[in-house]
Amino acid sequence: MIGSASGSGSVVAGRYRLGDLIGSGGMGRVWEAQDVVLRRTVAIKELTLGAHLAEEDRVLLQTRMQQEARAAARINHPGVVTVHDVVEQDGRPWIVMELVDGRSLEEAVRKDGPLPPREAARVGAAVLDALRAAHAAGVLHRDVKPANVLLARDGRVLLSDFGIAVVEGDAAITRTGELVGSVDYLAPERARGGRPGPESDLWSLGATLYAAVEGRSPFRRTSPIGTLQAVVYEEPPEPRTAGPLRPVITGLLRKEPAARTPAGELATTLAVVAAGRAHHGGPRGRRGVLAAVAVPVAVALLAAVVVAVLHDRGGDTAAGATGGVPAGYVRVTDPAGFSVAVPRGWKRQLDGDQIDYTPDNGAHRLRVGIDSRPADPNPYMHLLALEKDVRALPRYTRVRLHQNTFRGGDGALWEFTWTAEKENPGPRRAVDQAYRAPDGTEYAVYMGAPAADWPASLARFQVALQTWRTEPRS
Repeated sequence: MIGSASGSGSVVAGRYRLGDLIGSGGMGRVWEAQDVVLRRTVAIKELTLGAHLAEEDRVLLQTRMQQEARAAARINHPGVVTVHDVVEQDGRPWIVMELVDGRSLEEAVRKDGPLPPREAARVGAAVLDALRAAHAAGVLHRDVKPANVLLARDGRVLLSDFGIAVVEGDAAITRTGELVGSVDYLAPERARGGRPGPESDLWSLGATLYAAVEGRSPFRRTSPIGTLQAVVYEEPPEPRTAGPLRPVITGLLRKEPAARTPAGELATTLAVVAAGRAHHGGPRGRRGVLAAVAVPVAVALLAAVVVAVLHDRGGDTAAGATGGVPAGYVRVTDPAGFSVAVPRGWKRQLDGDQIDYTPDNGAHRLRVGIDSRPADPNPYMHLLALEKDVRALPRYTRVRLHQNTFRGGDGALWEFTWTAEKENPGPRRAVDQAYRAPDGTEYAVYMGAPAADWPASLARFQVALQTWRTEPRS
């Protein structure tokens, strides 16, 4: 270790007296400690590094530990372990944080076995709430896994260890080619070297929920390389004991970030399962039962469509895509230079320089836009600029707009609602996945439909994303 030895009874920064060692890992140890100034019990994380490490590695890990404190302190949420202080001792940072009386989800499953689906849903809902607060604060966790989910004895669920988090506005603390995080729970876009987004944390949550109810990681193999290959190319074994959580897990473990269940929809479903209403019907009366099961049924239908696509493998698997076509769909190869699966009977139409496939003259439409020389090389900034114009639509409401990775390229996903007054009048909803291909071309895959038909339309959109391929132009 660098610096002077530390142990029980030592005082850090003249204030924190170390007690029992309560945890240790590859780069740090966590002690129970007494804050002698405020007279409270805290946890204090010590950075421990072997003397053989190069100075560059030592500085990198110290910087990551400081960023961990900044990331956690930026999030004001009861489901995130509170950071009280960062002090320096022996030339390295120590993080002083809330002491959680409990154990990790990993330890709980290892000692007591898998969680019942209802309890796993309660844990997942709490972690999701913490992640949404982190994402709203501009923080990506990047290491969601059972070991970083803490189950307090008072019933609270907390997310810990922001050691490799990415904070919006900060430079990424990695080196070229470096892959950080636990490979069992790493999202496929990160394994492929793509840019992570909030959906990457949701993937890791899905893998964590799988481990919670099945008792094992869905992708772990005998070697790290084998595990990474499974993450990128293989489907997880069908969860056998997930019960009503099965469509939740399936919806989160989709290879393409844009196809994963949105956080808002996921929160509703987890709340329903955690309340025990998915099996028992929930509130009294038929109306209450329908309200309770509507979301799980919709999620299950969407999951079934995507699973059908994923199991019919083909296409550009090196990019994490699939080329199979589910029942009721046909693959169309468009002269503009792409192919995609559309519902049988949908016909091609042109609307200016955009290409539509529709069964009813645009009331429901899959639209593709292609720009070989985009004015803005960043799809996210492009969609932000487009939104300024779209805001003029009656009752425009943004559902989500964020950066992601699609087909290994920088992308952005935008979903919104509005009320149409002329063409196809009434409440409508749309979702748009834009991304930049390696040759610099920007593609936009858009689905629009009446708001009342949205669950089925979103399923069609997810099939389109899963089956999308660029092709030589005719």
